[in-house]
Formats: sequence, C-alpha cells, structure tokens
Amino acid sequence: MDKSSALEYINQMFPTEASLSGVEPLMQKIHSEIRRVDAGILAAVRQQSNSGTKAKEDFAAATRAVEVSS
Repeated sequence: MDKSSALEYINQMFPTEASLSGVEPLMQKIHSEIRRVDAGILAAVRQQSNSGTKAKEDFAAATRAVEVSS
C-alpha cells in the first residue's frame, strides 16, 4: 500500500473528528489479530522444526539399518 492509499483508507475509516473515538477499539482489534497471526506462525515454525528433527532421526535410523545389513 502506498502512502496516498493508506491516507485514503484512514480518511474513509475516520472521516470526522467524532469518528476518531473508534480508533482505540480498532487498535485493540488489530493487536488481537496480530497476536492470533503470531501464534499461528509460531505453531507452524514449531511444527516444521519438529518435522525436520523427526526426518533427521528417521534418516539416521535408516542409515544405521543399511550399515548393519551390509
């Protein structure tokens, strides 16, 4: 979003001084959404990390099994 688009968006959301009373609830909603997205990202990173660790363990076990049978 460029600067003018952001300004237009803000002016649409808050067209009058009186409408600025809605800034705080909007900010709370945005912060809540950020926390939700952050939690989702953290869960995905943890899952990916665990998958990578499991894959390394499986590969090591397969390598040992091949070495033993050779």
